[in-house]
Amino acid sequence: MQNWKKIKRGYMVLIVQYNTIETAGYFIKILQKYGVDYNIIDLEKGDKLPKNFTHSHLICMGGYDSVYDDIFRINTEMEFIRESIDKNIPYFGVCLGAQFLAKIANAEVCRCEKGEHGFKEYKNFIIKDDPIFYGFDKSEFHNFHIHNDCIKTNEHLVQLCKGNDYDVQMIKFKDNCYGIQGHIEIEEDKLQIWLKADKDLKKLDYELELKRYHQLKNELESTAEIFISNFLKYPLTLSPHK
Repeated sequence: MQNWKKIKRGYMVLIVQYNTIETAGYFIKILQKYGVDYNIIDLEKGDKLPKNFTHSHLICMGGYDSVYDDIFRINTEMEFIRESIDKNIPYFGVCLGAQFLAKIANAEVCRCEKGEHGFKEYKNFIIKDDPIFYGFDKSEFHNFHIHNDCIKTNEHLVQLCKGNDYDVQMIKFKDNCYGIQGHIEIEEDKLQIWLKADKDLKKLDYELELKRYHQLKNELESTAEIFISNFLKYPLTLSPHK
């Protein structure tokens, strides 16, 4: 169990949703449980990114476009994330959010040969003693994937763990910026929508994926809580927010 007394009250976490169905899921329950304030920006609904950087932490979720697409929404969010990171604001990116981080670190993001879809297992840790893993005593964890783009590391981007299908699954940039290719925030209602709406997920066995979710639910929630709680502690430890 995390020591949430070390997490400062008064934080304001900004959550950016690129597509409406790509919500922050279980992350919201974690923030609510421990009294951490948050604000959600839904770009698909027409919400605007704030001009003032008043948030203490930034979480960016997934989406259906690619970071190498030269379109307004991608370019706008990329610049917003870049400016936020330049201001030393801790960052956590999921799926597309992780790929934004890779591009900002000048790493390559490219199309996967076959993509990754469904529940996958991570058990190949590169740097297990990173602060994001504090309190995580397992040798493996599971994640839900819905992406067709892959990340390649460079001298600026640290690889934290790798998967069975594709190498780079969790990354770190600078001291306080993280990205993960899969969705540890997944919840049942979100999973049901994705399995029915996404053309690649429609190819999976609907009932089997729901069964896998129920088998992994406690593990997914525990992993999400550990990662997010450690992420929220950053301004008090390695990288004070200014």
